[in-house]
Amino acid sequence: MKGFRFPEALQPIADAIRPRDIAFFHGSLDPKKLSFGENLIIKGLKAPTGDFRDEVAITAWATTIADTLKQKVQPHAR
Repeated sequence: MKGFRFPEALQPIADAIRPRDIAFFHGSLDPKKLSFGENLIIKGLKAPTGDFRDEVAITAWATTIADTLKQKVQPHAR
């Protein structure tokens, strides 16, 4: 996302847990699930509504993390 910066207030948490990766995915915005006031704001901002999630990208990212974790946790040989 153009111009996205990691939230400064969350940096101490990221430093403490040291995430292997941070990813940004688009979400969905369904006006039917919003209150009247929220819909006014969305209309005023002319925010696009719809489902913008990329399931393939999300699954690929999650699979990469799962595969890495599986490699890190090897069963002990008996």
